[in-house]
Amino acid sequence: MEKRRTDLAAELYGEAEKAFAKENRGKPDGIIEAERDAGDGITVSEIEIENDIGAALIGKPVGKYVTVSFPTARDMDFYSLEKTANVIADEINRLVNALSVKPESLLFCGLGNRLLSADAVGPLAFDRVIATRHIKASNPAVFEGASLFDVCSVSPGVTAQTGIEACDIIKAVAATEKPDMIIVADALAAKSRERLARTVQISTSGISPGSGIGGTHKEISLSTVGAPVFSIGTPTVIATSVLADGKGEKGDVFFVSPKEIDVISKNLGTLIGCAVNRAFHGNLSYEEMLMM
Repeated sequence: MEKRRTDLAAELYGEAEKAFAKENRGKPDGIIEAERDAGDGITVSEIEIENDIGAALIGKPVGKYVTVSFPTARDMDFYSLEKTANVIADEINRLVNALSVKPESLLFCGLGNRLLSADAVGPLAFDRVIATRHIKASNPAVFEGASLFDVCSVSPGVTAQTGIEACDIIKAVAATEKPDMIIVADALAAKSRERLARTVQISTSGISPGSGIGGTHKEISLSTVGAPVFSIGTPTVIATSVLADGKGEKGDVFFVSPKEIDVISKNLGTLIGCAVNRAFHGNLSYEEMLMM
């Protein structure tokens, strides 16, 4: 079976839609798509996989997949950071507010290897997310006065570093801290070079780390860690076979990233971290977030 070479639901749905159109079968079943313009060159599209038919069609679990596209993270200035993070934060809040029970605490998890630039987005986002659980415990008055949200965070590393699946570390932390919800941030793979450094995907179905590049790590989801899991991912690599128009797809496949990947990953980590802060610590300014 051919590997997907992408973690993005928007790309997988696009392929399915083209196949259906070519065969004169209309639109794929079990999937709803919507798109809107958020201004400043930012667009938001949502793909909702309603049932097992839709899930089987594109190879992603049932759930909602929101894609926020923006001009670029390579040269992101403060204005672009603020505008894009606001849009991502609004989408996070919209998805979280759809939970049956309003969450009062969050565990943020920055997945990936900070020593590898293309895989460092999660840990770099972890560096930016403001943890507050200790403040709530030690100084409740300050916590309440600043209108902070109960956030704890962890960056579990990768199995090659720790010998432990990230899922198992998150499950153990969740068992101790008992968060109402979990957000995991990770680097993704894309099929289109236009997606690199220009896309953030938010999902309600958790994540299978490394699946876009053929990895087989444990899924991080409600069923495996015991709390609702939202994922925030951004593509930083693309398969060489895609760049070569599909040649060599059945042979060895290598993944490459843009030459400025160190700057791109830093900016994407900052973007995701600030968006999470905006979603949950709404009274903090971006200037304050970047100083902490």
